[in-house]
Amino acid sequence: MNVPCRGILAPDGRLRPIAEVRGAFVKVGIEDATAVISYRCSGITACHNLLALEHAGLGRGRLYAGGWTECGAEPRRLTELGRQPTCDACSSRFHDLHPEA
Repeated sequence: MNVPCRGILAPDGRLRPIAEVRGAFVKVGIEDATAVISYRCSGITACHNLLALEHAGLGRGRLYAGGWTECGAEPRRLTELGRQPTCDACSSRFHDLHPEA
Protein backbone atom coordinates (compact mmCIF):
# COMPACT_ATOMS: atom_id res chain seq x y z
CA MET A 1 0.00 0.00 0.00
CA ASN A 2 1.26 3.42 -0.84
CA VAL A 3 0.19 6.68 0.73
CA PRO A 4 2.54 9.38 -0.56
CA CYS A 5 3.40 11.78 2.25
CA ARG A 6 2.82 14.78 -0.02
CA GLY A 7 -0.72 13.56 -0.60
CA ILE A 8 -1.66 14.18 3.01
CA LEU A 9 -0.17 17.66 3.14
CA ALA A 10 -2.10 20.85 2.53
CA PRO A 11 -0.67 23.43 0.07
CA ASP A 12 0.96 25.29 2.99
CA GLY A 13 2.96 22.16 3.92
CA ARG A 14 0.97 21.31 7.03
CA LEU A 15 -1.02 18.12 7.49
CA ARG A 16 -4.49 18.14 6.03
CA PRO A 17 -7.38 17.94 8.54
CA ILE A 18 -7.37 14.76 10.62
CA ALA A 19 -10.45 13.36 8.86
CA GLU A 20 -8.73 13.69 5.47
CA VAL A 21 -5.48 12.14 6.72
CA ARG A 22 -7.38 9.27 8.30
CA GLY A 23 -9.45 8.85 5.13
CA ALA A 24 -6.30 8.58 2.99
CA PHE A 25 -5.04 5.66 5.06
CA VAL A 26 -8.43 3.97 5.40
CA LYS A 27 -8.92 4.19 1.62
CA VAL A 28 -5.94 1.90 1.09
CA GLY A 29 -7.03 -0.49 3.82
CA ILE A 30 -5.17 0.82 6.87
CA GLU A 31 -7.56 1.08 9.80
CA ASP A 32 -5.07 -0.01 12.45
CA ALA A 33 -1.41 0.94 12.17
CA THR A 34 -0.10 -1.84 14.41
CA ALA A 35 0.51 -4.04 11.35
CA VAL A 36 2.11 -1.23 9.30
CA ILE A 37 5.82 -1.26 8.56
CA SER A 38 6.72 2.00 6.86
CA TYR A 39 9.79 2.39 4.68
CA ARG A 40 11.13 4.55 1.90
CA CYS A 41 14.60 5.12 0.50
CA SER A 42 16.21 6.35 3.69
CA GLY A 43 13.38 6.63 6.21
CA ILE A 44 12.60 10.35 6.37
CA THR A 45 9.24 10.30 4.61
CA ALA A 46 8.48 6.94 6.21
CA CYS A 47 8.65 8.64 9.61
CA HIS A 48 6.32 11.37 8.34
CA ASN A 49 3.65 8.81 7.56
CA LEU A 50 4.09 7.04 10.90
CA LEU A 51 3.50 10.33 12.71
CA ALA A 52 0.49 11.03 10.49
CA LEU A 53 -0.97 7.61 11.33
CA GLU A 54 -0.73 8.35 15.04
CA HIS A 55 -2.09 11.88 14.58
CA ALA A 56 -5.09 10.42 12.74
CA GLY A 57 -5.80 8.08 15.65
CA LEU A 58 -4.85 4.89 13.81
CA GLY A 59 -2.16 3.83 16.27
CA ARG A 60 1.56 3.18 16.03
CA GLY A 61 3.21 1.56 13.07
CA ARG A 62 6.82 0.48 12.82
CA LEU A 63 9.76 1.82 10.81
CA TYR A 64 12.12 -0.20 8.63
CA ALA A 65 14.90 2.38 8.90
CA GLY A 66 17.13 0.89 6.22
CA GLY A 67 14.42 1.24 3.61
CA TRP A 68 14.99 0.42 -0.02
CA THR A 69 18.53 1.84 0.16
CA GLU A 70 19.59 -0.94 2.54
CA CYS A 71 17.38 -3.68 1.17
CA GLY A 72 18.27 -3.04 -2.48
CA ALA A 73 21.99 -2.90 -1.77
CA GLU A 74 22.10 -6.46 -0.45
CA PRO A 75 23.78 -8.44 -3.25
CA ARG A 76 22.09 -11.72 -2.28
CA ARG A 77 18.65 -10.24 -2.91
CA LEU A 78 17.41 -10.54 -6.43
CA THR A 79 16.21 -7.34 -8.02
CA GLU A 80 14.16 -7.47 -11.16
CA LEU A 81 14.43 -4.86 -13.88
CA GLY A 82 11.70 -4.31 -16.39
CA ARG A 83 8.24 -2.86 -16.65
CA GLN A 84 7.32 -0.77 -13.63
CA PRO A 85 3.98 -1.46 -11.96
CA THR A 86 1.39 1.17 -12.71
CA CYS A 87 -1.77 2.41 -11.10
CA ASP A 88 -4.89 1.06 -12.82
CA ALA A 89 -6.79 4.28 -12.17
CA CYS A 90 -4.34 6.65 -13.84
CA SER A 91 -1.56 4.58 -15.44
CA SER A 92 1.03 6.50 -13.41
CA ARG A 93 4.08 4.73 -12.06
CA PHE A 94 3.19 5.49 -8.46
CA HIS A 95 -0.19 4.89 -6.89
CA ASP A 96 -1.78 8.08 -5.62
CA LEU A 97 -5.13 8.42 -3.95
CA HIS A 98 -7.90 8.78 -6.52
CA PRO A 99 -11.35 9.80 -5.35
CA GLU A 100 -12.84 8.36 -8.52
CA ALA A 101 -11.17 4.94 -8.13
